[in-house]
Amino acid sequence: MKHKDYYDDQYILDLSEKIGAVLPVFDPKQFTHDLIGQLDDKELFARFDLIVDSMDKHMGIDYSENIRAFYKMLGPELTKPEGCSVSDGGYSLLVDMGLVYSIPANEATDCGESKNATVCCTQ
Repeated sequence: MKHKDYYDDQYILDLSEKIGAVLPVFDPKQFTHDLIGQLDDKELFARFDLIVDSMDKHMGIDYSENIRAFYKMLGPELTKPEGCSVSDGGYSLLVDMGLVYSIPANEATDCGESKNATVCCTQ
C-alpha cells in the first residue's frame, strides 16, 4: 500500500469524527461531503491540499480555538525517549497528518505503520 492510500474515504470519516468531537463549529457532514469520493485519483500532496482546504473551510476562523481543539485530540505528553515495545506498557507516538499525539500502548496494534498513522513506541 502506498502512503497516499492511507488518506482515503475512511480516513476522512475518522478525522471528521475526531474534529467534530472537539470543535463545536465544525460540521462533519459538510467536511465529508466535500471530500468523500474526491481523493482516489489524487497523489499524496494533492490529497493533503484538498483535506487542508476543507478543514479551513469548515473549522471556523478563530485560529486559537482551532489549535485548542486539536490539543484536546492529543494524548498525554510524552516524557521518555522512543524505544520500547507495545507490550512494555509505554505510550505510542502517532503522527497523523502532521499532528503528533500519544495513546496508551495497549491501544496500539503494533510498532510500525498502521492505518492512517505511523506508530513509534516509546518508553
